[in-house]
Amino acid sequence: MPQSEQKYTLLRGQLEKLLERLPESSEHHRTALYDRMRRFMADKHPNHLPLLEQVIAETEARYPNLTLQNADIATETEGNEFLPGKPSDPTVLVPKKRSGAPVIVMAGIVALIGVATGWFYLRSTPAVLNSSFARMADSPRFSMDAVNLQPITNETAAYKLVEVDGARFVQATGPLQLYQIDSVEIDPAKTYRVTVRLRVTKDDPEIGGARTYAGVATYDADGQLENAAPGSHRYAALTNRIISEKEGWVEAEGLITGAGNENYNQFRQGTVAVRPMVLLNYQSRGAVSLLDYVRFEEVGSD
Repeated sequence: MPQSEQKYTLLRGQLEKLLERLPESSEHHRTALYDRMRRFMADKHPNHLPLLEQVIAETEARYPNLTLQNADIATETEGNEFLPGKPSDPTVLVPKKRSGAPVIVMAGIVALIGVATGWFYLRSTPAVLNSSFARMADSPRFSMDAVNLQPITNETAAYKLVEVDGARFVQATGPLQLYQIDSVEIDPAKTYRVTVRLRVTKDDPEIGGARTYAGVATYDADGQLENAAPGSHRYAALTNRIISEKEGWVEAEGLITGAGNENYNQFRQGTVAVRPMVLLNYQSRGAVSLLDYVRFEEVGSD
């Protein structure tokens, strides 16, 4: 299944579950739910807002009878969200009758939005574990923050898309950290390779190059960024390496497998997903670097 279709299917399923939990199926309650999802998406994953709008529009179109008049229809289908034959259209979503305070139910839904959407974005990963970013830099797939994953624009300080001899690169003037917005699921029992290709076009005069890190940011099952020692991230490909202008293009790689906190070549305990990342010109304000790519791919099992 294509990645875009997978994301659509997962998001649609989560939306339908949230709709089913509404205290009553009125336009007012649905609109409030949609607005909460939009705010959450705008804050965490703004580049996927168009997909959310598509899912909302198609959900409303598919379920024209999802109105307040259905709120009193009780269901006895062992938790099924769809009632074949009730009403006659088997695709009409019929909400279960709920008791209790609507305020409490809505509060639970607000919390569920965060959990469900966080789960969705950890699950919405490439079908094949081969993740690469930088060469497709015209799409907003980068963030400067591993927690608040906001797409970077070409107007961001230190970040610029440039073409050199017909090839496109990310140019970093001074310190710049980049995280792939899309997460990649991992199995710590397997072995993965992180590869980075870059060059320094201007050395920082104080250190004679540019201090560089490359690896992965790690996340637990709740979508929370992990930060156990030995460092903020697992720098499997480059760790505190000073690359100079005279070296030209540099390609570095490293393997990461298992779980532990002994070194950068291990995932953390509880890691279920990663985002490839790179720190360019770290503590090297006078340096300028070009990033070609960072790749993350499965290479085998232990």
